[in-house]
Amino acid sequence: MEQTQFVSDSTAGKIAKATLDLGLPGFSLYVDKELKQGLIHSLLGVAAGAAFGVPGLLLVSANSIARANSGKHLWQLGKERVEAFERARAEEDEEHSEPVVKRTPGKRASQR
Repeated sequence: MEQTQFVSDSTAGKIAKATLDLGLPGFSLYVDKELKQGLIHSLLGVAAGAAFGVPGLLLVSANSIARANSGKHLWQLGKERVEAFERARAEEDEEHSEPVVKRTPGKRASQR
């Protein structure tokens, strides 16, 4: 028997899940049948909302949405972006750097 999805994985489905996730953090994870992660995000959302107000609630909701769409938490996605930026910057620096001339130890011309 084929299972039907409450919300599809299309762009419209992701938007619907994200919108509902703003009201109840973890909603998108419940829909994706990740009940443990959904419950954790719901409890964290209530705690963050009580402690930090709307910004705390929005942060937990954003993490829940990121987890549902990518399988990774928000901090993991941020870490990947920073590492990619650092790698690109290092490659760019290597392309634009001048070659290093190694000098051998010895007497200077003024000491001869």
